[in-house]
Amino acid sequence: MNNFNKLLTVNEVCQALSIGKTTGYKLLREKSIPSGKIGNKILVRETDLQNYINEHLNATPH
Repeated sequence: MNNFNKLLTVNEVCQALSIGKTTGYKLLREKSIPSGKIGNKILVRETDLQNYINEHLNATPH
């Protein structure tokens, strides 16, 4: 059984959220979405992206 989460690139994160690269990199830089670097690639666990989405969909509007 594979216990590893799927890893997503910044481009895949941006596509999933329907946002541009600038906004995607800003979310990662601000640590709104946890990420890590392997070599020169920034990667995001699919579960971390799903948690970010769930938090923001369940948030009450200001």
